[in-house]
Amino acid sequence: MSKVSAHTVLHLNPFGAIRRSRVYDLVVGVGCVALVAAVLAAAGASAARVPATITPSSIAGLRLGLPASAYVHALGEQGSLSRFANGTARLSFPRAQISVTLGLTGKGVAITTAAPRYLLKGGVGPCRPLTLLQRVYRPATVVVNGAFGPIAHVYRVGRLWITLRNGQMVGRVTLASKQPALAGLIAESQCGGGTGESD
Repeated sequence: MSKVSAHTVLHLNPFGAIRRSRVYDLVVGVGCVALVAAVLAAAGASAARVPATITPSSIAGLRLGLPASAYVHALGEQGSLSRFANGTARLSFPRAQISVTLGLTGKGVAITTAAPRYLLKGGVGPCRPLTLLQRVYRPATVVVNGAFGPIAHVYRVGRLWITLRNGQMVGRVTLASKQPALAGLIAESQCGGGTGESD
């Protein structure tokens, strides 16, 4: 009797089973959407909590105005020194992916990096979208002109000078004591390869 009754219920009320299936699918669908939204929100919050390794006055803890020996000691890497005809020099640290320009006095006047491991507060840094930089910092825009007109844009946040890769993402961040040669900045290799031109 119980077996017949069970089959009879399913046979006489087929739409009930269908309605329950649709409700179940709806609940599962809404649950999945909520789960994806929660994961994305958590990822965004995690990115925002990444410790800032670029600040208005330092990159990877390195500050301007120090002698070459101080940068070598701080990074624990000997570095490679290139001297230029104008009396300045460039100290490059391949492992740290940081370069320091030394002025005529032998002290740091610019620190630069294109490595995505170094970020400003808010997750802004090399290989991150330009739109994120603009939203978080609202940087000043400096137009770099070539022989036939504008060739690129460089963005400034305090003493930080930011060039782009392909006009859409941050390519390099440079901390400088005064405005650097912008044409030189955009000619540098940018995060992911290429130069900072073609904005």
